[in-house]
Amino acid sequence: MDRQVRAGQIDAVTAAVTARQTALGPKAADEPDTRPRSRVAETVGDLEDQRGRMNDPAYRAAGRPITSCHVESTIQQINQQVKGTEKFGTGAGAEAIRPIRADRLSETEPRAAFWDRRRENQTGGRIQKSLAA
Repeated sequence: MDRQVRAGQIDAVTAAVTARQTALGPKAADEPDTRPRSRVAETVGDLEDQRGRMNDPAYRAAGRPITSCHVESTIQQINQQVKGTEKFGTGAGAEAIRPIRADRLSETEPRAAFWDRRRENQTGGRIQKSLAA
């Protein structure tokens, strides 16, 4: 089937997957998504929905990438630089990184001004909190 996809024979692939769906029977409403019938039904739907985008021979001839591995690799490199490997980001973490990145990309260089103001206001002493509660 992989060769058929690479050759652009999407009709043959769809027919084969549909035949498998018929052999397995229809998916039950309460059936888990991990069951073979559910997976095959999802694949049939994906093939029908994406038929217009599945033209690998033409994409190769035009020099277009036919895989997402380049984007995934770039995302992994960014994640390694930002937060380390195999760590999962949170919304709060992303929100904390966003303004720093925006400052870095800004033409007005707000970070330099921030650090200049900070140095000017430093007294060298620590503010002691009162020991009395």
